[in-house]
Amino acid sequence: MTYSRRWRSTIVCFAVDVATVFLDKSLVIRSFTPAVSRIFNILPTDRGRPITDLSSKFVLPHFAEDISRVFSEQAFIERRVESGDQAETYLVRLAPYRDGQRTVRGVVVTFVNVSSLVQAERRQQILIAELQHRTRNLLALVQSLALQTFEKGPALDVFSTRLAALSRVQGLIGEAAGDRVELREIVNREVQALGGVATGKVTVSGDEVSLALEQVQTLALALHELATNAVKHGALKGELGRVDVAWISESNPQGERTLVLTWQESGLAKLPDTTRRGFGRNLIERALAHTMRAKTEFLFRQDGITCRIAIPLSSG
Repeated sequence: MTYSRRWRSTIVCFAVDVATVFLDKSLVIRSFTPAVSRIFNILPTDRGRPITDLSSKFVLPHFAEDISRVFSEQAFIERRVESGDQAETYLVRLAPYRDGQRTVRGVVVTFVNVSSLVQAERRQQILIAELQHRTRNLLALVQSLALQTFEKGPALDVFSTRLAALSRVQGLIGEAAGDRVELREIVNREVQALGGVATGKVTVSGDEVSLALEQVQTLALALHELATNAVKHGALKGELGRVDVAWISESNPQGERTLVLTWQESGLAKLPDTTRRGFGRNLIERALAHTMRAKTEFLFRQDGITCRIAIPLSSG
């Protein structure tokens, strides 16, 4: 760990348990608390020595630059650092140190031990991955039982495709880096599941919008039902049909954001029967409203249907 000699202010470093080290303008150590030894290789005899003579148990590649920024910009900076063996993790927080006249005289550096929190996060990630794995295995088992229990036919095919849609959703959630999933990825997976039927007939466009994990499953199933209906009865059944999937994020004067997704089919010679209400339409009109506070609207045109879904977005 190195420091630039051009600094002309006091630096105060805090570690967990209010461990502090006090440096003068020349970066010479004047006083410190014993807990500082958890961070720096420091001894009682190090009073009067420059801190640049000491080593640290952590690799702090940006430490000098961060301190310089705090001095020049009066910025607040936070970083996470790990020991070489990754056994310990600390949050390093840097903030300006001011005197009674509010003049910046140095930098307050706080080292907060978050090792137990990081270990808990890692255990949670392992458990989530295991849960996702078991869920997909359970879906595969249900699929196997259905194939051995029910006679082959349209009902079994519909059941199997819905299980496959659930499996795709679980895979998507399991691959998510955080607690949100990109809408484009959800749409693309449903389009890809259609295979050659969708080649050259489906276009996808929209803003970069991410959804919370609890929203992903219901919306993905709704898209699956729309796609299935398009293949069996709608635009993807014939040669000239097309499907356009588009979405946009809108904001009202109060700053509340709404995702508006439109599934539009075209190219049909005649509109199919719109009086039947199956599972798919009930899912879109009722389940989306219940789980996502969504508002849905179907428009039945002569050459195809349009489904418009408006979903309130969280601040995340």
